[in-house]
Amino acid sequence: MSHDKYVAPTFTSKAFTCPVCGVYSNFTWHTLKIHPIGAPASPSGIQVAFCSHCHKPTIWMDANQRMIWPQDISAAPLPNRDMPADIRKDYIEARSIAVISSRGAAALYVA
Repeated sequence: MSHDKYVAPTFTSKAFTCPVCGVYSNFTWHTLKIHPIGAPASPSGIQVAFCSHCHKPTIWMDANQRMIWPQDISAAPLPNRDMPADIRKDYIEARSIAVISSRGAAALYVA
């Protein structure tokens, strides 16, 4: 499933742009359960969503409805495929550090 528009991952969404493979895809959600020996399984507070394109997981916390893996996820859209290579390189770098340093990312965006 291909999609030119970036759709940010959100908790329990059925489809969004995969932060692992970069493809707009459907996701299946599963509750991770803890099953101690001799006790019934109980929800862990963790959700795992699998991409139907690359089959890789994203891992989310129920309590704050935030993705905890992959950690370097950015809300910034992926670069347009028509973007010139030199600008694309700077854009990807800025996108990758935006969560860690918004000021650093801003400096790269305007450079």
